[in-house]
Amino acid sequence: MNIRRFFVTGMLLAGMLATAAVAQEALQEAVQAEGGEEDSDVWMNGSAEISFLTGYLWHGMLINDEPVAQPSLTLESFGLTFNIWANYDFTDNYSEEAPAFTEVDYAISYSFDLEPFAFSVGYALYNYPNYHYEEELEDGSTVRRSLSDTQLVYGYVEMPDLMVVPSLTLEYSVDGDDTLYCAFGLAYERDIAESLTVGLTGSLSWANAAYHRLQYDADENALGDATLGASLAWRPAEDFAATASLLYSYFVSDTISDAAEASDYDAPDALVAGLTLGFTF
Repeated sequence: MNIRRFFVTGMLLAGMLATAAVAQEALQEAVQAEGGEEDSDVWMNGSAEISFLTGYLWHGMLINDEPVAQPSLTLESFGLTFNIWANYDFTDNYSEEAPAFTEVDYAISYSFDLEPFAFSVGYALYNYPNYHYEEELEDGSTVRRSLSDTQLVYGYVEMPDLMVVPSLTLEYSVDGDDTLYCAFGLAYERDIAESLTVGLTGSLSWANAAYHRLQYDADENALGDATLGASLAWRPAEDFAATASLLYSYFVSDTISDAAEASDYDAPDALVAGLTLGFTF
């Protein structure tokens, strides 16, 4: 592991330990806190976003290192949330059919609070239209196949009332691959002006051998990607926001890093910049 990876990983771990101490104090305060409920006639909330990014970064993997657009729509009612998200490639770097949508994800989840925690559990289906690969048959001929859908169940928990919000995400494949991906994250936001908010995030993941074997042909339970992010959100109106963001990700394990590079990912270290326009209704 080089000096840069060691330093950043050390900073992440130090932040996790510090947050754990703060969380313990917040747990004691939450017992004495007096909660309140807000009455509302609105039975459904929604939001729509579109992000323009310099690349498609997912779980530390730079899926596409050329510009993409990623729109999403979210509807929420009585704790139930439905989300549809898509990736649109402008160039044929990832798909020969581009410009086209190369991924469309559908997710449904249920959220609930058990103070001081906020939980969410759900199911997601990842579909890959306009993406195909060539498979060589035993007789030497080739056939063009579509990529199979991915199905997973997931859980998420955070402590939203802390100044630095810790979170844990678990994703488990229900396709029979038995892949497990976990990520511990930290998030911090601060208003620096009436309509400007700065955000900082960090996450560190671990995945089982089945996940690494599927993604990189690496049969090892190991730490995966560490990702650091910074954002600046401008909210000129209550229902609109424009957010500039920067994400840097790298693989903590040298074994996984080498396997990812051998699997034709452009770089084990990735940097992606983006602009997101969001509307709420």
